Order: sequence, then C-alpha cells, then structure tokens
Amino acid sequence: MNFGIAPKDPPATRDDVERQIFPYEGNCGDYAVTKRDRLLRSGWPRSALLLAEVIIRTNGEHHLVLLVRKRRVVLVLDNLSPVVTPLVEALDRYVIVRAESGTDPQRWTRDVAAF
Repeated sequence: MNFGIAPKDPPATRDDVERQIFPYEGNCGDYAVTKRDRLLRSGWPRSALLLAEVIIRTNGEHHLVLLVRKRRVVLVLDNLSPVVTPLVEALDRYVIVRAESGTDPQRWTRDVAAF
C-alpha cells in the first residue's frame, strides 16, 4: 500500500488535521488513516489501531504513523518504510510526541506504554 498512494504534501488550503481515506496522492496522515481503515474493515479492533505523532530524529520533522498492537507487540506502519517495524526498534528513528488513546479516540496521550 505504501506505493498505492503517490506522496504529496497537502495544499495550503487544506487543514493539517484533515485526512483522506484512499486518496490517489497524499501525505503521511493520508497513508496512516487509509491503513487503519483497511485494517478496521478486515476485522481488527479499533483499540489496537492508533495514530501516533512522531518526530523523525534525523531531520526533526513531525510525522504521523499507525501503531498496531498485535498481542504483546506494538508494530509501526509508516509510509516512509515498506517494512513493518516493532515499536522498540522504531524508537531509534522516532521520538513519540503523542498517540491516540486506545479507549477514547478523541483523547491523545504521551503515555504510549499504556497502549
């Protein structure tokens, strides 16, 4: 799926929190919500699929990824990598700023360990 959406920054008129599902082109947020939507449609529980804002260590940019809890492991799905990575390994590349709460998608938390 990383190659199914052409990378493109949102236009200046588009709100930064506005995301599109299944766009032809989009940014990291569009990728993350599309991946989450596909996993939800395939039966994954909402509480196991959380959006997370991270900072990329190499360039300081804010970025959105999808955290997926599978049993006791949290995986990171990221449009910048074709490889699904365990969160413990991804922390070499990212600083987690905040993530959606597993119990309330309207609430974001800095405590990803509780996920």
